[in-house]
Amino acid sequence: MDTFDKLKILCNSCVLHLQWIPSHVNLKYNDIADGLAKEGTTMPQAYVEPLTYLELYS
Repeated sequence: MDTFDKLKILCNSCVLHLQWIPSHVNLKYNDIADGLAKEGTTMPQAYVEPLTYLELYS
């Protein structure tokens, strides 16, 4: 099962939109996005508790 199939299962009642964003192609605001991504790597990881069966399928 690939990643997209797993996302469809987890998100069967929501709208899912994936968009490929090319990098380093002189896109407007690319430098800002790169800076924010780099900044995000220095932030602490959020602890997320696993969902229960009822939370997943309700």
